[in-house]
Amino acid sequence: MAYRAGLAFVAYPEAVSRLPISPLWAILFFFMLLTLGLGTQFTLIETVVTTIVDTWPDKFRHRKPFVLACTCMFMFLTGLLICTKAGMYILQLMDNHCASFSALIIGLVEVVAIAWVYGVDRFLDDMKIMLGHYPFHRLYWRTLWKFVCPGLIIFILFFSLLEMKPASYGDYVYPWWASVIGWGLSLISVSAIPLVAIMKINELRGPILHRIKVLMRPTSDWGPKLQLHRMETHSPKHTDSQVPLRYDADNDSNDSTDDLKINGKDNYIMADEPSDSDTGLRLKLPLYHSETGL
Repeated sequence: MAYRAGLAFVAYPEAVSRLPISPLWAILFFFMLLTLGLGTQFTLIETVVTTIVDTWPDKFRHRKPFVLACTCMFMFLTGLLICTKAGMYILQLMDNHCASFSALIIGLVEVVAIAWVYGVDRFLDDMKIMLGHYPFHRLYWRTLWKFVCPGLIIFILFFSLLEMKPASYGDYVYPWWASVIGWGLSLISVSAIPLVAIMKINELRGPILHRIKVLMRPTSDWGPKLQLHRMETHSPKHTDSQVPLRYDADNDSNDSTDDLKINGKDNYIMADEPSDSDTGLRLKLPLYHSETGL
């Protein structure tokens, strides 16, 4: 029985050819496949381009169209392999390995990191800050993220490995080296997780367990930008009394404007020149901001 790629390009087209007005149904069917593929490609391309631009913003932020063109050209040239006579065999090999195990492993790591390492309660508190209330019902989400989701992913992953058979397409069984290539392709995306973890642990000093504990805690600058929201989430905040929680530009009195000067060039409100007796943190506030962060 045809399945996966054979289902879309063999079984369904044959079934469509037996319908009345088969050319019309064939056009609609493959137009549906085209739009489905385009929707998927938009997401994948934007993910790759955004990752490259955000990793090196100084070099590529103003060259995003160039990065987009290079990414599309590279993927186009790589995809030409699928158009060769061996293209269906390559597609089946990638579909057997790359579209299943790597996604499950990455999903498992993500849900464990959020629910157990970062903490599901802290995550729910972050959602409360953004939404204004906890998602209904709090206990439901805690149970789902901490136990149900990891358990289901482990269950699917275990039985997928248990039922796994050598890759094949029709009567052709792939050789052992093809399976090695398939597993290598599958683990490339997953390998970034342990490699980055090892790099971060190696950058710190001290006992190995202490380094791991430090890396598993949020950094001091993690949390909402505004001090008012950081207080609500118990995030580290300024202890200097001169740092305001809020700044309302519309409610300035005449007395307060006497002590401030406006830099028209940069549209900043700045305090007067500091004197020797001044202490504490001095501010440079944008006119268009109503609140200040860290």
